Amino acid sequence: MATDFSRTLRSLQADGSRPAWLAWGAAGLLGLAWGLWFLAGRVSVYEPALQARVEAQAAAHPVAARQGGTLVTSTLALGRTVRAGELLLELDHRGAALRLREERARLDALPPRRAALQAEIDAGLAADAQARLAGAQALAAAQQRAEEAAAPAAFAREQATRLAAEVPGGGVAEIDALRARSEATRLAAQQRAAQAEVARLAAEERARDAQALARQAVQRGQLAALASEAQALAASVDRLDAELERARVRAPVDGVLAEVTPLRPGAWLAEGQAVATVLAPGGLTVVADFAPQRALGRLQPGQMARVRLDSLPWIEHGSLAARVLHVAGEPRDGRLRVELAIDPAGPALPLQHGLTGTVEVALEQVAPVQLLLRTLGRRLQP
Repeated sequence: MATDFSRTLRSLQADGSRPAWLAWGAAGLLGLAWGLWFLAGRVSVYEPALQARVEAQAAAHPVAARQGGTLVTSTLALGRTVRAGELLLELDHRGAALRLREERARLDALPPRRAALQAEIDAGLAADAQARLAGAQALAAAQQRAEEAAAPAAFAREQATRLAAEVPGGGVAEIDALRARSEATRLAAQQRAAQAEVARLAAEERARDAQALARQAVQRGQLAALASEAQALAASVDRLDAELERARVRAPVDGVLAEVTPLRPGAWLAEGQAVATVLAPGGLTVVADFAPQRALGRLQPGQMARVRLDSLPWIEHGSLAARVLHVAGEPRDGRLRVELAIDPAGPALPLQHGLTGTVEVALEQVAPVQLLLRTLGRRLQP
C-alpha cells in the first residue's frame, strides 16, 4: 500500500511541474521578446499641435459695404453660389441717380449742337469761298475796265496837247482844242473812276476776308467751349457712376457664401460693415498651430501626420492621413503656423472650411530605450 502511495506522489509531482515550466518558459520568451523590442524595436514619436482647423486653400474674401446707406435690396443667402461681380446688396442712391440722369441728358444734347455748329461752319466756309471767287472775278473785271479806260484817256490827253500846240499858228481852231481838252478830261475822269472801283472792290474783298476770319474764330471758340463742356459732363457722369457703384455691393470672386449677416430692406449699413464672406472654390488644407519651442527645427515639409476632427469622432470615423506642406519661418503670437495636405486616399469624410480638430506630426521612429533615456535625461536636466 505504501508503494502505491509513493507512486501516486511521484505522479502528482511530475504532473505539477510541467505547467510551471511551461509558464516560466512562456514568460521568459515574452520577456526576451519585450527586451528585443525595447532595444531594437521602433515606435513613432509625434508632436501634437496646440490647435488645428480645416481651411480652404483659396482665401476667404470678405464682403463689406463701401459706404454707409439704407439697404434697398439684398440677395444674400447662406450657401448660395455666386459669380464674380454679381450684385449682392444695393443701397439707396436715388439722389445720385437723378443727378446722373440730368448730366447724361445734358451730355446727350451736346452732339446735335456740335453737329449743327459744324454744319454752320462748313456752310460759312463754302459761302466765303463763293464770295471770294465772285469778288475776285468782279475785281478782275474792274481792273480790265480800268485798263480799257487808260488807253482812250492817254490818246485824248495827247490829242488835246497836240491841238493846243497848233492853236497859236492858226492850224487848229481854238474851239477844237477846247473840245479835245474837254474830251481828254472826261476820259481821264472815267479812268480814275475805273481805278477807284478797283480799289473799292479790293477793299471790300479784304473786309469780307476779315469778317470771315472773325466769324470762324468765334465759331471755333464755340466748338472748343462745347468740347470742354462735354469733357466736364463726361467727368461728372463718371463720378456719379462711381458714386452709384459704391452703393452696390458685388461678389469679389466666384465662390460660395460661407458667412452671411441677416439683413432686411430698410436696414442701415455703416461704411466698411462686413455683410458676408465668399469662399472661393478650391481644395482644403489643414492649418495647425504648434508650440515654437518644440516645433522649430523638428517639423519639416514632407513629414506624415494624422488629423482627428472634433465634430467627427475618430473612434467612429477614423483619422485622416496628412503630410506637412509648409512650416512658418518664425512664430507669431507665440505659435508656429504649419500647413498640411490631406491624403485623398483616406476615409471620405464630409470636410468643409472651419472644422476644428487635433494634429499629430510623426517626427521620427526610435527604439523604446531611446525614449526612456530621453525622458530620464529631461527629468535629470536642471
